[in-house]
Amino acid sequence: LRVWHRQHLVVTAIERRPLKDIRNAEIEAAGYQHRARYIEDWNRGVAIGGGLTWSTNPGVAVIHFRHVPG
Repeated sequence: LRVWHRQHLVVTAIERRPLKDIRNAEIEAAGYQHRARYIEDWNRGVAIGGGLTWSTNPGVAVIHFRHVPG
């Protein structure tokens, strides 16, 4: 935890796109091995109370960044 506390990120781009446009590589980078599990977790966590389920395909912010060594 302490190591990451000293890390820095620089935002290089922000874009908005439909949730279902997420690429498999992005799902894997988020720590998921399967799209189905990602969808389940999205619907369980993010969609609660807001109606932003996978099937509604809401617009989401995609933030691109690069790591700056500390």
